[in-house]
Amino acid sequence: MAMPHEYEELNAVNRYEGELEVFKVVSEHFRNDFKMVWEHSNFFFLVEGALLTVFASLSGRKNQEDVVSALAYIGLATSVLWWWAAASRMYLVDEWRAQMVKVDDRVDPLRVFCDIEEPFTRAGCSTPRGSSRGSSRRSSS
Repeated sequence: MAMPHEYEELNAVNRYEGELEVFKVVSEHFRNDFKMVWEHSNFFFLVEGALLTVFASLSGRKNQEDVVSALAYIGLATSVLWWWAAASRMYLVDEWRAQMVKVDDRVDPLRVFCDIEEPFTRAGCSTPRGSSRGSSRRSSS
């Protein structure tokens, strides 16, 4: 028969392992959304570069004013659409960053992610620097 303190230790281990799994899932979401921001930005620059190249090559020619105007409007519409998509994606990145700070504060006694990312989020670390959880970490001056 297990003693009550053994159950407490087992529950603490299970809780920590569960929190660690949550940290892995949140970390993967954060990493994926951050990666998607850069992939979408690269694709945007490719599309806009192609439109600009065609626009520049046709802008001096006669009888191409309609095509040049259409390319300008397409470029503007693409830019607005891409801005909206990028703003939405950055919102998700900020949300996942805040979640990473929260979970890291609970899982990592060194608070590595929390210390680095906290200035970039609205969520703060609940454990102050130099506390018993983070005392092995060097203090910043």
